[in-house]
Amino acid sequence: MTTYSYSIVLNDSEAIALNEALNLLVELCDRELKENPRAPFYAWRDSAMRIHEKLYENTRQTSGHFCDPETGEYTIWIDDTRPPRDISGSDE
Repeated sequence: MTTYSYSIVLNDSEAIALNEALNLLVELCDRELKENPRAPFYAWRDSAMRIHEKLYENTRQTSGHFCDPETGEYTIWIDDTRPPRDISGSDE
């Protein structure tokens, strides 16, 4: 059997919609499995749960704002992988 790997980039509204769609699929599968257990619903439920676990696994913030608690300086950044200053407190 051939196996593929997929990568996808979603914006905020697409991620929210996918999350809700996965929730609906799990609800449907649970209902169908309770009434008449059969193969496709086991597989679909399992896949939906695994996708849901991965959904926010590699989230990268591409814009936002940061207010330095010490100086009160407010910074806005766009298309950066992290804020202008490490807010975790660790030195990298």
